Amino acid sequence: MASETFEVAIFIVTAVVAAAILVSAVFPIVNEATGTFTQTAADADSKERTKLTIVNTYLSDSDLKVWLKNTGTGRISVADLNKANFFGGSEIVYTIYSRVDSAPSNNQWSYSILSGDTAYLNPGDTLEITAKGGFPEASSGDYAYVSFVLPNGVRVSGTFAPNV
Repeated sequence: MASETFEVAIFIVTAVVAAAILVSAVFPIVNEATGTFTQTAADADSKERTKLTIVNTYLSDSDLKVWLKNTGTGRISVADLNKANFFGGSEIVYTIYSRVDSAPSNNQWSYSILSGDTAYLNPGDTLEITAKGGFPEASSGDYAYVSFVLPNGVRVSGTFAPNV
């Protein structure tokens, strides 16, 4: 009888130790997966709420202006706009432009929020982008290409003929 009690006690202790090992091995994996799913859902929500639309362009003598409207439901922070990428050029030369806070020179771009809000591009607001250099002139017959990409991966692109 004492040996049976001892055997049951050993089985119980073994079961508890095995359960503890299983929990300590599985819990971090479940916790990490939960964090990944949460981040993925937040990223998807951010992309779904963010939408930019090109409403107008003007290109003359390699100076470009592009007006983008925030047609999404979420606002875009100036911090995100400062980290955005702007690509542009012609069919022959296509490059990434460097963002500057002042008037852009060759292969640079700057922006301004036309609503006057200094912290966010709110839904319905317009963003004016000014870029310089690398764009075709009207006499070349080439098309101009631009692409604006936010840090969350939302992108708006356009192809247009230079203004005469």
